[in-house]
Amino acid sequence: MCLRSTPPSHRRRPQEVNFKNLGKTKVVPERIDFPKSHRSPWAFGFTWRTKSYADMTPQSQQTHNVCIYINTAGKKILIFVRRFWDTGASEYTSQLVVAMIELGLADGSLIDELIELTAQSLSHLEIQERFNIVKEIGRGKYGKVLLVTHRFRGTPMALKVMPKASTKLQGFLREYCISLHLSCHPCIVGLFGIAFQTDEFYCFAQELVIGRDLFAVIQPKVGIPESAVKRCVLQIASALEFIHSRGLVHRDVKPENILLLDNHCCQVKLADFGLAQKRGTLIRFITGTLPYMAPELCTMALLDGQNEVTTPPLSVEPSLDTWAFGVVIFCILTGYFPWERCVDADDFYVDFADWCSKEERPDTDEDIPPLWRRFTPEALEMFAKLLAVDVGKRCTVGEVREYVEKDWLKKTDANAQQETAEKAKARSSSGENPVYSNVVQQA
Repeated sequence: MCLRSTPPSHRRRPQEVNFKNLGKTKVVPERIDFPKSHRSPWAFGFTWRTKSYADMTPQSQQTHNVCIYINTAGKKILIFVRRFWDTGASEYTSQLVVAMIELGLADGSLIDELIELTAQSLSHLEIQERFNIVKEIGRGKYGKVLLVTHRFRGTPMALKVMPKASTKLQGFLREYCISLHLSCHPCIVGLFGIAFQTDEFYCFAQELVIGRDLFAVIQPKVGIPESAVKRCVLQIASALEFIHSRGLVHRDVKPENILLLDNHCCQVKLADFGLAQKRGTLIRFITGTLPYMAPELCTMALLDGQNEVTTPPLSVEPSLDTWAFGVVIFCILTGYFPWERCVDADDFYVDFADWCSKEERPDTDEDIPPLWRRFTPEALEMFAKLLAVDVGKRCTVGEVREYVEKDWLKKTDANAQQETAEKAKARSSSGENPVYSNVVQQA
């Protein structure tokens, strides 16, 4: 829905406004309270409903939307708000929802605007007041995810529940607002625009994705079929490009955060923005390393007994996601990690870094690191760009499209992978224990 009309002057408050492109929908101006720090010269909201006012009662008025215009330093922004009618408390619970659609250039500062607005309207209620809890469907360091249905609408949702004891309010707001800002992309998990706090938890509702994550279907030391890998890669590349175009970096690209809507990777969605940051944010240290972390990030890790690192702060850049994306492609093609972490003490990493850093990379099997000999020259070229140790030479995630039409695995390896996958499928359908494992093994 696009509103092309110019918002009325903040000096006037007309009783009713009709926009032609909204048809017969009634639009009523509504004042919005903004933080004192918000420097908008004007801000106005409009409420629209799909029924005529004569047909509406507070009890039947389940939802309505509010459109807020903000003009900051010449930049026009359009934010949608969905409000749910609370039949118990007889008041509106206001939540920012759906997407922040910019009418100007993308800018990370918009996240700060959205965080301020969300902090103002964060409701305090108990989960059972709004939702019926069906079961727990996920758990991690952050907290847990519950399968719930909305008590008044019946909509199934995934409710992310984060303990206040281990979650800072600012961190919760940042994750929620970044997720909300990006959720309009088809390859990113959507949000319902519902965020609230209880006495013990911070919560927000997201799209329910019925299926497993990519990590759960990787067959150890085999991977998944190349055709499925390419379908997955194209979608995640699109999601990451969108994230980077908004001035953000995901920072946690890994198979566990890629959700499958089917068993053949025809549709996947990128999830979990708990570590996402604005581009240019400075990192002073990290508390652990993973195989997906770029070498420049691994140097920021605190070693045992260390209280601080000696390296200068690192700027968060899309190149961190590019590296992780390259490692993910390797993992799902092969079924194992290329290395444990990107440090000089890891021989697997050192072998690859030495080979990749050469001006003219040798392409004979004897010169290629053992773990990489199954790949075609075209695939090796792609990996050398995605996993360039020199950040300045690292490509963008979108450049993988140049290689999708080419073979990535040598024919012998591709045939062996296909045979193993067919055996796994037959074994699973015959009632034996499934071959697919939740463990990606180190070679």
